[in-house]
Amino acid sequence: MKNNDVWFAVSLLLVACGPAEPSDGPFEASGELSVLSYNVHGLPDLVTGVSAPGVERMTQISPLLNGYDLLGLQEVFTPENREAVLEQVEHPLIETFNTPIDSSRVYGAGLEVLSRVGEHVGTVDTFYEACHGMLGGASDCLASKGFQAVTLDLGGALVTFMNTHHEAGGGKEDEAARGVQVDQVLDALAALPEDHAVIYVGDFNMRESDPADVAPLQAYADAGLRNLCVELDCAEPDRIDRIHVRDSSVIEWTPIEWWVADEFVDAAGEDLSDHDAIAGRLRWDRR
Repeated sequence: MKNNDVWFAVSLLLVACGPAEPSDGPFEASGELSVLSYNVHGLPDLVTGVSAPGVERMTQISPLLNGYDLLGLQEVFTPENREAVLEQVEHPLIETFNTPIDSSRVYGAGLEVLSRVGEHVGTVDTFYEACHGMLGGASDCLASKGFQAVTLDLGGALVTFMNTHHEAGGGKEDEAARGVQVDQVLDALAALPEDHAVIYVGDFNMRESDPADVAPLQAYADAGLRNLCVELDCAEPDRIDRIHVRDSSVIEWTPIEWWVADEFVDAAGEDLSDHDAIAGRLRWDRR
């Protein structure tokens, strides 16, 4: 642990998730669900460098999100982009993490979780302690980055769905900030009860091909997280947008499919974001 704030964040996670008991509803022995991780590039129009206005792009993205059960969105930074990207979604659960950590930040975390699976047990939002660059580097300190932990009851089994956007940039200061952020997520993972399975998605801004990223990505693997793309021997394992899973004492995940969701384009076939949407399909079985 780095300081008392981290202990506080972890204690909140335990309060929200630890005491939770599976529902008394019908026992479900297995099931399948689809997952999407998508950085929608929802910055102000003057920043994005994209010809199409953000609201126009978000409006086109919105109905396409309904094709997936469980989603983590990143870079939903401005209120107008958030309103547009959520306008046509049909998911009964929408968890927003977009308040600034303090008055020194221009934007909040820019994170959204959408779900139509299970029952909502609780949510904990955690700000990252470290960032680098306000007007230099990748300007990550303009935003209040962090991660969401949304716990769901899947027919008597608990799953914590986590969504993040890690520090960008390739400088030494960026790498150091990312390391602190990874440590915070690892602390939260370690605090979860053993009966909580995990799905962890987001824009990790890390690749195995970058020597500086090998250690933090290995730390995630050592914590039991399995990269869905790698598990399925996909053709593009070096992407920064990722889907990870971790089994629990109750749930075992079986990856079925990983793909780049190519429907997120406009009428001319142009991408609606500067990131691809990454999708997966999972089977879960009660142990």
